[in-house]
Amino acid sequence: MDHSIFKDVTMMKLNICIFSFTFMLSGSVTLTTNYENYLQAHGAYTAGDYARATTLLSTLPANSFAILYNLGWAQYKQRNYYEALLAFKRASHRASGALRIQADRMYHQMQEALGIADTHKKYFREAQYFLWFVPTIVLQLMLLILCLGSVWCLYRCSVRMSTSLCALTLLAGGLVYVRYIEDTKAIALIKQPHATLHSGPDHSYASHDTLTRGTEVQIDAREQNWCRVVAHATIGWIHTTELDIVT
Repeated sequence: MDHSIFKDVTMMKLNICIFSFTFMLSGSVTLTTNYENYLQAHGAYTAGDYARATTLLSTLPANSFAILYNLGWAQYKQRNYYEALLAFKRASHRASGALRIQADRMYHQMQEALGIADTHKKYFREAQYFLWFVPTIVLQLMLLILCLGSVWCLYRCSVRMSTSLCALTLLAGGLVYVRYIEDTKAIALIKQPHATLHSGPDHSYASHDTLTRGTEVQIDAREQNWCRVVAHATIGWIHTTELDIVT
């Protein structure tokens, strides 16, 4: 089933009129051009001309979930699995909640098509997302309640109770901070058929692992044209020309 999500054309037309009036001249011209390209991409996709839809969507600013997600579908329809994988991963990082899960599922489907999927890891990541993202809001509310409770206990109750609440506040704050750090780490995909991990930032260093195209890695550090990445619990250096940066 086709789950591409081209937005309602009438609503887009209304938005374009408003923005064109607001930005005038150059801004409105650029916005109108993007709108026309999006409409043409919608028409091409509907007509089954996925190559043209891909070309038109690629001209649009890659800062929207809808654009990247639709681009992923257009690439998928052409069996360009790596390009679709990259688009869905970028779409995932520009969404939250159900939309993010939707993009992640397509991302894992592309991994399966490329032969690099890990089914257990896939379900672990979905479970991890619910275990971390959903409680993040609850933890933030807990921080506020615990801070207020600590102040109240300091004046109304014992110092021991206040100290305990302060410790819980620090714990909740630490969990939120860890989640924030994990979300802000750079993610990249291997774009070459085979990429070698080196023990240092140069080809002269020993190689200790090989990654296949589409493998997701986490960038831990950078040095000139080299990145230290973490992949499958393995740490190594890889040249930037072999990576497509997602975030």
